[in-house]
Amino acid sequence: QAEQAQVAGYLEIGPLRSRLIWRGSVPVRISLSPFAFALAQDGLDLRVHSERVNLSLLTSVHKEVQAAEGPVDLVVEARGNPHQPKVSGHLRWSAGSLKLHQAGTPYRLTPGEIRLQGDKIVIPGLVVQSDGSMRLSGEIVLAGVPHTQLRLQTDNFLLLDRGGNEVWTNGFVDLKGPLSALVASGHLKVPKAQFRPTFFRSGMDPDVILVPVKPTPKAGAAAAPAIYRNLRVDVTLENSGNAWLIDPMGKVEMIAHLKIKKDPGQKLAMGGEVRALKGTLDIEERTFTVKRAVLRMPGVTGKPITIDGQAVHEMDEI
Repeated sequence: QAEQAQVAGYLEIGPLRSRLIWRGSVPVRISLSPFAFALAQDGLDLRVHSERVNLSLLTSVHKEVQAAEGPVDLVVEARGNPHQPKVSGHLRWSAGSLKLHQAGTPYRLTPGEIRLQGDKIVIPGLVVQSDGSMRLSGEIVLAGVPHTQLRLQTDNFLLLDRGGNEVWTNGFVDLKGPLSALVASGHLKVPKAQFRPTFFRSGMDPDVILVPVKPTPKAGAAAAPAIYRNLRVDVTLENSGNAWLIDPMGKVEMIAHLKIKKDPGQKLAMGGEVRALKGTLDIEERTFTVKRAVLRMPGVTGKPITIDGQAVHEMDEI
């Protein structure tokens, strides 16, 4: 016999007492002899919505989020067959802000929404601003074999501003394919940047940490989500000048052509070259002109980075 089970409740978390509230009816089929309980084929009518939800909850969800602020509104409705419900709704946010530990610079979030449209999650445009903008758009299809088509576009976006290091980016990264075998590809340019030497030293800079001080144990690597383990990455990163390595000892302008690569089941690796265009170094009150400096990245995890350089100081008298 088919019956309608009435359901209602809420989940409350955080200092703002943010709530996720659900209410509606779920069709169930009950048999007493023999006893059996299962979902019926039609009659689902369920609504889920939020109250007092704020982006500040992200600080308790992920340790990388230093600060976040901005109201969020969630509404989801499911009707029809509970095994294949018709789903609609949205996740909307007003103007807000987000600051990540590694980025340093605060990001401004412009108002927007993510839509639930049947078997699709549609992202018209999630826009983040600092100096310039970054936009995520596309869709995730849930029917059949779940797959996605997303694009991350940057326009003179200030990605990093911390500890004397500043990086702007232009370009795009596409994320496409089935969720079980995603491919990230794209081309990013760095129109302007400034680095301290400690930026390139893993685990040595107190302000900017590129790699954790303690190596990730193998068990932790094996526990990485399958969606990341199966991910393939092929992104070009290049710069044609106006990127400076600055230190009390001197100043060097660099150019770079790098490939960020990852094969399914492998770790992320970077390969290519960073070359010096021009620069000087002051050593023992003597100015040396940089004639050649090349930093080569092997593109293979575990292989060392090599450096080849030459700086010259001309002496009038000996």
